[in-house]
Amino acid sequence: LGIGVGDFLDDLDFTGMNFVAPCRFGGIFNGNKHIIKGIDTNSEEGGLFGEILPYGTLKNIIVKDSTFNATNYAGGIASRNSGLIIDCSADVSVSSRYMHSGGIAGFNTGKILYCSAKVKDSVGIAGNNLYGIVENCLSEAKSHVSVGNLAINSYSAVKDGNYLFIKGENILMKPVINYVNLYNIFDNPDLQKVHTGLSLDGLTVIIPGDVDGDGSLSSSD
Repeated sequence: LGIGVGDFLDDLDFTGMNFVAPCRFGGIFNGNKHIIKGIDTNSEEGGLFGEILPYGTLKNIIVKDSTFNATNYAGGIASRNSGLIIDCSADVSVSSRYMHSGGIAGFNTGKILYCSAKVKDSVGIAGNNLYGIVENCLSEAKSHVSVGNLAINSYSAVKDGNYLFIKGENILMKPVINYVNLYNIFDNPDLQKVHTGLSLDGLTVIIPGDVDGDGSLSSSD
């Protein structure tokens, strides 16, 4: 059981190392937008963290180029979440043999807010969202949750040729920026310019609609 406050001060690469996730965490962990990569696990439950307890908080975490295979629940940030996961991003491969897997959490009864996921062979955000809240999130997957409560005001990213379309209504910049962080384009993007001239991995990003919320389509959209 982990209880306390933790902060990342630098990027971490676990390539070739034996990674063991904290089993249960009830503290506050701030990744400070540093990149954690190279994790490859095959265990009972898979994730950067195991179970996040109701009083636990994970924030500003980026996990890339990692694989979490599990017998039960698997998620890019946590296998199970009963607390708060906010402003996190995951570019991972996750799979579960018997239960559910998701880009952020395999099982969620807590809150997942402003998170983004670029996942392979899984639902976008939470596998089983039993009585949990998934809100203002973004993923490339066909669905944000597999079973349980539907995601609220969450968006989809769809590739079409050289363009990446962000689809949804009332699109907020926060999850889009967290998605951008998966590509490590820049550390402090300008909120007013992200949706105008942004290119990700050779793809031009298009966010249709009244992005700036001024009630009309304008140059800032």
